[in-house]
Amino acid sequence: MRAEIQPLVYMKDNLEKKISAMEDCNKIQLERIECLENINDELLNECNHLKKNQKDLEEVKSLQQHNWTLKHKLLNTEKTKEEVTEKLEELKDENDELKSKNLALIDDFKNLKLDKHRLKNES
Repeated sequence: MRAEIQPLVYMKDNLEKKISAMEDCNKIQLERIECLENINDELLNECNHLKKNQKDLEEVKSLQQHNWTLKHKLLNTEKTKEEVTEKLEELKDENDELKSKNLALIDDFKNLKLDKHRLKNES
């Protein structure tokens, strides 16, 4: 009977060693899984952070575009303002010249009236 039990004891010991080795392997695999899960969490956090940064960057680009548009509108407004100011100066000068001519014509008209009146009186 001992001869029959001895191989079974050997097989039992051998299986226990294999089970122990598998348990050790499983423990190592669980540690690796936990490590990979932690790395995955860190990568997800980094991904979310990058998405937020990308959204912020898109907002900055949009603001830069809006700023560029406003800057050019302002430059065009300044250019138009300068053109209007220049035209106003021209019109003011023209108005002053017309006033001067008008005063000269009024004087000429008065002189003509006086001359007409004198001629009438002389006749």
